[in-house]
Amino acid sequence: LTTKPLAMRKNVVHSSTDRKLLRERMHRYIDSLDQSAENPCVVIVADAENLATQNRLKEQFPLAEIVNPDPEFNFVKPELIDSLTSHLEQNWVFLETKKTNLIISMVSMLNAQQNENRKTRLMTLDRSSAYDDENIDQSHLGNLSFTYAETININPVALTSFYDRYKDAYGTVPTREAIRGYELMTDLTLRAAIRKKLIDGFSLGETQYLQNKFLFREEAKGHRNSAMYLLQHKGYETIELTNE
Repeated sequence: LTTKPLAMRKNVVHSSTDRKLLRERMHRYIDSLDQSAENPCVVIVADAENLATQNRLKEQFPLAEIVNPDPEFNFVKPELIDSLTSHLEQNWVFLETKKTNLIISMVSMLNAQQNENRKTRLMTLDRSSAYDDENIDQSHLGNLSFTYAETININPVALTSFYDRYKDAYGTVPTREAIRGYELMTDLTLRAAIRKKLIDGFSLGETQYLQNKFLFREEAKGHRNSAMYLLQHKGYETIELTNE
């Protein structure tokens, strides 16, 4: 279940999707957007830990504006973003950071600047758990059509029944890790039951449950899950983009 690197061997199965694959998925999505959009105004906000991502995006969008937050306070002045975004074209803001206070301030700021004449979309190539902070208004993410690739799909509506059964049995709401563990064991059990041997069951392809997908690919050593979701916030909900 770990997201950390493992020493891969023939008998090792890594159930977490490589973050590199998530970034590659977002790049494909951005490429498809770029082909259909007309002269988007691109702004890249990246901290010191994400300069490689900043440079990769700059290669893709040579005319993009680069904004590096204040290194001490992790803050970007609203008037700077206001001056760099457009009232005429679509605004694409890439936010590349794992710092919670920077994410909170940027989401709030971009939402406040959103109006009928200025349309802004927020994207990131590497969504961190900082976006789950209770100080981030989910409706703000919805207003900004926040888009990213992720290994799990947080959909409270779909999970309501499971939450109720779990709470009746254990007296508490399940954590993400509990749900992932349950769905992983369900998946592995079904694959082994159908094909007798688990390793043969990997050829059954992609499976999807309430919050997780599994698509096990053979690597040079062992197998690894390569399934992922392309997600976008819409209102208070998170929807999967299946045709992008």
